[in-house]
Amino acid sequence: MAQRRAIVIGTGFGGAVAACRLAQAGLDVTVLERGRRYDGAPSGLPRTVVEHWLWDPSRGLFDVRLISEIQILQAAGYGGGSLIYANVHLRAPEEVFAEGWPEGYSREALDPYYDLVAYMLDIKPITSSPQGVP
Repeated sequence: MAQRRAIVIGTGFGGAVAACRLAQAGLDVTVLERGRRYDGAPSGLPRTVVEHWLWDPSRGLFDVRLISEIQILQAAGYGGGSLIYANVHLRAPEEVFAEGWPEGYSREALDPYYDLVAYMLDIKPITSSPQGVP
């Protein structure tokens, strides 16, 4: 029987999870990313906005798309959106779910998934930073 294969486009949160789950299901997975890998983050990330942050094929962390009345800022690099979300993992407070959510969605119902994400990303609390602002 032929090996089942999948191609995942992008290494952001969605692509990374999809690739992981497909591999766990026994598929041979190829992941494609148009952006570069930023080794040694955060020190390896671009430091000047004009010269190094905007996307082009050789460099750039942010890709700005202007589509009609919508402006989109997306990451262009290995890790996708996690590169520009500052590695923050917050749990929504219980009161967020008080109204406007479908039945069954609550902090209590989502906590096991928050825990799974925390485990898979090996998150750690920020206690200090080189600039002194946690």
